[in-house]
Amino acid sequence: MLLKRLRGRVAEQTSLDRIIDVLDLLGSIFFLVAAILAFFVPSPAVPPPPVSGDGPPFSGGLYTDAK
Repeated sequence: MLLKRLRGRVAEQTSLDRIIDVLDLLGSIFFLVAAILAFFVPSPAVPPPPVSGDGPPFSGGLYTDAK
């Protein structure tokens, strides 16, 4: 009778262990995909400063079109 109880508990433990193993595997896969995407997906580039005549100067004032 004690052996049957132990077998039942071992089965519950292995079932819980399987769930934990699956969640651990999913977390590892998610981390790997996130690391690959962070490495290969480029970040947005900072635009170069405007050259004279290329656009309005960003001096904090209002820009008026002098055409």
